[in-house]
Amino acid sequence: MINKSLDRLEEMTLATQSTTREEAALRQDDANLVKQFIAKARNVEPSGQIVVVPNSWQDVILQQGDVIEIPAQTSVITVNGQVRAQGALTFNPDLTVGDYIAKSGGFDDNADTDEILVIHQNGENEVVNTAYRIQQGDEIMVLPKVKTKRVEITRGVSQIIYQLAVAAKVILDL
Repeated sequence: MINKSLDRLEEMTLATQSTTREEAALRQDDANLVKQFIAKARNVEPSGQIVVVPNSWQDVILQQGDVIEIPAQTSVITVNGQVRAQGALTFNPDLTVGDYIAKSGGFDDNADTDEILVIHQNGENEVVNTAYRIQQGDEIMVLPKVKTKRVEITRGVSQIIYQLAVAAKVILDL
């Protein structure tokens, strides 16, 4: 299933068309990053971990060799990704995601400050904002900003406006 998903991701990435040369260059850079990710992901051995939704554990059918692992409680919160200083901090029930990020030096310049991934000890994860109250043992993952087509369109429009302004100035000077 993982390989099929990676194949679809690769196909979607390579099949996307561009409207400008600059957008094509951005898409090429993105495609190279996706190809690197796919190459690494193909080498990952799945752990077979299943996140059990509360009140449904009794519906899980175990097979020969299955292992039930109950994670040890920890008082450590890890902060990773696009922060100035990645690391581990002690749990404080009064602190929010934003507080932990601030204690890690704050967001770096490439951080997506709107969507932050929190991974709970049981493997469940969710996208949260900085006001979210952390649980004991959580991992905070600050993801990078994703370049979008809008950036390229804005650049193209601003170049056209600049060229028009220069042309108007030349005409007025005549």
